[in-house]
Amino acid sequence: MRFAALKDYRRGDVLWTAGSECIGLHVVTKGRIRVLRTRNGRQHLVHVSEVGATMGEVPLFDGRPYPATAIAATRAQCLVLPPATVRGVVSSNSAFSALFLGRLSARLRAVVQRLERQTLGDVRLRLAASLISASTECGGADLEVDVTQDEWAEDLGTVREVLARELRLVKDEGLIEQTGRRRFRLLREDTKRRPWRALA
Repeated sequence: MRFAALKDYRRGDVLWTAGSECIGLHVVTKGRIRVLRTRNGRQHLVHVSEVGATMGEVPLFDGRPYPATAIAATRAQCLVLPPATVRGVVSSNSAFSALFLGRLSARLRAVVQRLERQTLGDVRLRLAASLISASTECGGADLEVDVTQDEWAEDLGTVREVLARELRLVKDEGLIEQTGRRRFRLLREDTKRRPWRALA
């Protein structure tokens, strides 16, 4: 595609910052990108984009600056299409327009669900919900958290220090066991303690 460019990013590279002008539609071809907003000195996770996802639709179509900052969470690569090229395709192709509407709708739904999780009670409840969700995805009590502790804290709407404290407390209470650097086991069989499902 002569109108597109492949761009490689190292972990921590900034693709764009909130308030900057849109440089094009990004299609993630490798790695994972985190989109964040900063408020009162704290970063809040908006969404995570992985292989196959598109990013930058909102400023591309409303003509305003990026509303959030995009940072590579891993080594990543994106196919970047210029705004004029994308607008031209969308205006002349109804199927492409429907695809964009579907992606934007799914993104909005995911953001709403994330906001619901981040406002769920205190950090302990959000942590419980996160661990149970990861355990369900892994199909058992053993699970692996595939993000850094800073990223996990952002996902829960808190900071690393608070997350570390809550993890230490639930381990001390016998609710979970840490089996590796990012691996945990939920001790659901311990009926003498408040079960994780009740916490979530």
